[in-house]
Amino acid sequence: MSRAPWTLLGVALVAASLGCGAEGAGPRCEIAVQFDPLDAVAPRTIVARSTVTNTSGVLTYSWSVRRGGVEVPTTPRTTDGRDVEFAADQPGVYAVQLDVDGDPLGCPTWTGDKNVRDPSTTGDALRLRFSPPREASVPVQERVVNVPGGADFATGVLAIDPGIDAPIAVRDLAGAAVPAYVRLTSRATPDATVEVVTSVGGGERVPLASGRYDALIVPLVDGVAPAQIDSWAPVDGAFTIDAGATVGGRVLDASGAPVAGARVSITAAAQPPSSVAVTAAAGTFTLAWRPSAGGELIVVPPAASGLPRLTAALTGLTTSQPLTVRYQPGHPTLELGALPVRIAGAPVADGHVLIALELGDVATVGDGASTVPARGHHRDQVATDAAGRLAPYRATVGSGRAFAVGPTGAASVALIDLAAPLAGIDAPGPAALTGVVTDRGGAPLAGVALTATVDGDLGHLGAPLASATSGGDGRFVLPVAGGATYQIELRDPRAVVAPRLITAAGAAGDLGAIALPPAIRVRGTLRLVGQSVGLPDVGVSARCDACTGLERSRPLGTGVTDVAGDFAVVIPDPGAPP
Repeated sequence: MSRAPWTLLGVALVAASLGCGAEGAGPRCEIAVQFDPLDAVAPRTIVARSTVTNTSGVLTYSWSVRRGGVEVPTTPRTTDGRDVEFAADQPGVYAVQLDVDGDPLGCPTWTGDKNVRDPSTTGDALRLRFSPPREASVPVQERVVNVPGGADFATGVLAIDPGIDAPIAVRDLAGAAVPAYVRLTSRATPDATVEVVTSVGGGERVPLASGRYDALIVPLVDGVAPAQIDSWAPVDGAFTIDAGATVGGRVLDASGAPVAGARVSITAAAQPPSSVAVTAAAGTFTLAWRPSAGGELIVVPPAASGLPRLTAALTGLTTSQPLTVRYQPGHPTLELGALPVRIAGAPVADGHVLIALELGDVATVGDGASTVPARGHHRDQVATDAAGRLAPYRATVGSGRAFAVGPTGAASVALIDLAAPLAGIDAPGPAALTGVVTDRGGAPLAGVALTATVDGDLGHLGAPLASATSGGDGRFVLPVAGGATYQIELRDPRAVVAPRLITAAGAAGDLGAIALPPAIRVRGTLRLVGQSVGLPDVGVSARCDACTGLERSRPLGTGVTDVAGDFAVVIPDPGAPP
C-alpha cells in the first residue's frame, strides 16, 4: 500500500523531467546563436556565441562551419565549447551548424548563415519577387534586399504575407454586376500586380496582400466607361463605375463611304483607356471614357478591307464634338492572296508570313474645326498553303518587310514594295551569327546556351526561337533570319557566370567576344508570416530595383523554393565593374 504512491510519483517525476505528459510538460530545448561582429568585412575573425535554454544535464557542443562546401576550422573560446571563433578570410556566406548533446529530450540542430562582405564593393538593392502556386492562395509579393556583391549572399528567413481571400466585384450605378477586367497594383510593391476578370454572376475572389491597391477597371460590356480607382482596399467593397463621358464619330474610306466593322478606341498615358466600339453600317461609333488631356485614337479596320490600322494623337482636337476619321485618296489596296513565298528559292509550304508595312500619314481625324494626321500600318500574320502560296490577304500599297517562317522553323526576311509589280515574296537563305563566349578575363566558356528571340516590329508568337551552344573554345554559330533583330540570352547552365542579354541584327556576321559577367548566388528561406516551416514551390525571380522600363521587368535570375522553402537565384554580381 505504501509502495504504489511512491511508484506513481516516481513515474510522474520522470515524465516531468522528460518533458512528456499532456499536462505540466516542460518546454523543449531551444538554441540561439549570435555572431560578432554583426556587419563583417573580410578578412575578419567571427565569434559565434550560443545560448541554450529549457534544458538540463551536462551539455556538449559540436560546431561546423563551411564556406562553399569547404570546412572552416573553429577554435573554442570557452572550455565547454559553447562559444567558438573562426577566420573569415574570404567574403561570402559561411554556413554554421551547431549540435548540442546531453539534454534528456534532445536539442534540435541549429543552422544559420553568416554573411561576410567584400571590402571593395558597395552592392545594390535587389527586388525578390515571390510567385506562389495558385493552389497556395497566397498573393504575389516582393521584398527589397541590399546585396553587397563580391560574394554569395544569404537573406536569411524572409516572411511574406499569407494575404486574404478577397472578393472582387464590379457594379454599375444601379448595383448590377458588370463583367470587367480588373488589374490591381499594390501601393506597397507596385511591380507586383494582380489580374482578374469578373462575370455577370460574380463570385470572383483573389488572394491579396495587406495594404491598399490602385485598380484599373475595363468593362467588357458597352455603356460603362473604364475607370481608375486609387487607394482601394478589400474593406471598401465592390467597385462602382458609371458611363463616364462619350466620344462619338464615324470612320470613312477615301471615297467617303462608311467603314463598318472597324474597332475604335482611345488610349491615354497614365489614364484608363476608353471602351472599344465597333463601327456600325453607317461607320458610326460611340466610346465611353474618362476625358483627359491628349490621348491617342486607334482604328482597326476589318481585315478583308485592306485598310491599314490607324493611330492619331488627339492633341488639339475637341473630343466633345463628333470625330471624323477619313482615309485619304492615293493609297490603293492590293490583293496578295495566292502570292508565292520562297526562302532561298524553296516554297514556304504550310508556314506563315508576318507582313509589316509602315505607311505614313494615310488618314485624318477632325472635330469639325481642326484636323490631325493619322499614321497607318499593317502588321498581319498570313498563312501559306501546301504549295507555299499566301492565303487571301489584302493590304494597302506601301513598302516594308515580310518575315517568312517555314514549318520546320527556317525563317528569313524579305523586303517588299507593293508599289511595283510583285511576282512573289522571295527571302534569302537563313543567316548565321557567330562569336565567342568568354568570362570577364577573356577565357572561353564552353557549354553556354544561347537563345535568340525575334524583337521589334517582326516579333510575334509564331516567330521561331534560334538556339545554339558554345563549343569547347567558346565559339558558337547561331542560325537566324537575315534582316530580323534578335534579343539573345546567354546562360551558363553551371551558373559559373551570370546570364546576359544582348541585341543583335540578324545579318551574317561575327559578334566577336561576348563576355559574361561574374555571378553570385542569393539564397534564403521563404515562410509565411507566423509559420515556422518553409513555403514550397514558390517561383522566385530577382529583379533590378533602381532601373526603369523594360530593364525593371526583366528577371536577373530565377529559382523555385524547395520542400523546406529554401531558394537560390544566380544573378550578375552587383559588386563587379560594368
